[in-house]
Amino acid sequence: MEKNNLFYSNIITVLGIEGLPDDKKVALLDKIAGLVEQRTALRLMKELDEAAHKKFEFLAEGDRIGFLAAAFPDLEAVIREEVVKIKEELTNEIEGDEFLKAAMAE
Repeated sequence: MEKNNLFYSNIITVLGIEGLPDDKKVALLDKIAGLVEQRTALRLMKELDEAAHKKFEFLAEGDRIGFLAAAFPDLEAVIREEVVKIKEELTNEIEGDEFLKAAMAE
């Protein structure tokens, strides 16, 4: 699937887990969102100088996104790249694992 299409695709559909109970889907989406946030922050932290890195550490959780957006004008593109990478990884993992495919089919 083309990367742009993958970004806009519904992860529930991509993974074939439409049949899971809603609470399990929500829990999975929360974990994926946390993973996107963590990977994006780690990727960007590597590019910050020491002073900016220290400032970031002392910001409240809600202020961190604004700080990163100001420091990285391409923040949205970076987030999109991380979302696509995670979707690709999850899709490849499921496609390559017979046990997971069987579990998803139930």
